[in-house]
Amino acid sequence: VVRPAIKEHVAGLQAERPLWRRAHLRERLPHGVRKAEEILILSRYFYHITDGPWKNCFARLGYNPTAHPDACRYQVLDVRIPYSCKLLWQTAHRIHRKQQQSQSSSSSSHRQPSHTTGSKGKEPADAAAAAATEQRPSTTGSEAARERRRGTKDRE
Repeated sequence: VVRPAIKEHVAGLQAERPLWRRAHLRERLPHGVRKAEEILILSRYFYHITDGPWKNCFARLGYNPTAHPDACRYQVLDVRIPYSCKLLWQTAHRIHRKQQQSQSSSSSSHRQPSHTTGSKGKEPADAAAAAATEQRPSTTGSEAARERRRGTKDRE
């Protein structure tokens, strides 16, 4: 049994709009409406459109959206992404994440001082390793952007 206060509220919703999506109706129903009441409300005061431009909408009883030109604003655009595209995106995302991790690990190794020593224990093993482990001066974001712009101008 639907409570009288909820009946009045649903009548107001029907007057506000002729077509509703289920989620929007749920948001607008009073707090504390039980699932059984929600099912009764939907079946007594609305009918469910299962296909066409108003797919999965609930229309108030007696309303025909095809007869009203202003009902076009309630049409639903149903976009579905094929599973194969989802797999491609996941693979690309996984590869990108691995590249970022490898770049961050290689850049962090460049910034830390080397503890590698040669045979005598006083010098780095080789000059290339010493150069790779030198700590670079930090640059701000704007300086880095200027350097990138200079690099692109030099290439042109």
